[in-house]
Amino acid sequence: LKGRSNYLCLHRLHEGVPQDEEDGLFDQFEAAAPSSKLGQDLLRMRDWSSETETGDRDDLTPGVSDRAWAQISVSSRECLGATKCAYGAECFAEAARERAKLADVVVTNHALLAIDAIEGAPVLPSHEVLIVDEAHELVSRVTGVATGELTPAQVNRAVRRSAKLVNEKAADALQTAAEGFERVMELALPGRLEEVPEDLGYALMALRDAARTVISAIGATRDKSVEDENAVRKQALASVESIHCVAERITQG
Repeated sequence: LKGRSNYLCLHRLHEGVPQDEEDGLFDQFEAAAPSSKLGQDLLRMRDWSSETETGDRDDLTPGVSDRAWAQISVSSRECLGATKCAYGAECFAEAARERAKLADVVVTNHALLAIDAIEGAPVLPSHEVLIVDEAHELVSRVTGVATGELTPAQVNRAVRRSAKLVNEKAADALQTAAEGFERVMELALPGRLEEVPEDLGYALMALRDAARTVISAIGATRDKSVEDENAVRKQALASVESIHCVAERITQG
């Protein structure tokens, strides 16, 4: 059993909600065979989707880059949920979870074990015995799950995803905050910071506040009657919420 992003998402594949809207990657499915490695991988994954019984990324041979896989997978935050998704009955991730509930022995990875322990919501089936292989690596895996990441590329992606879903004022505020954060990061020296520098602190607060405004704006304009729009909206909301969460954690110390 693995995290949701390790499984092919049929909704993402068929409904055409790509990771990066400006790439237009899903249009290439219907076009002539693309020459780029990414385009070739996307076509191969589309063919694989009709053959695989598990949808598990590890079953795709040869494998693909993280960027390519991101075009056909979703995180738990981005997922519409089995009851709302048109492909819920066919969902590979849900099928894996159902099989795990019936199994006497469940094999998972350190990352999912860490999520189950940290998040507070049950991810793994109820169990009485836990055997951890390669236990010396568990601490670093748990640390990785508990660690937040914030990069200019991540912020800019959230800006693009949310721009069409909110009013111009909210979109401009997030764009301005993103540009300010990127300028500060370009000037930052590599290495560990024992405390947040003043300029970075101001940039993070601006990013946090702008993200909060966008989150509220997305919620206020939600249209439950448009299923495809809900997928785009949830993906955008997940991106902006992640930025807000990490920026707030850093500014609060």
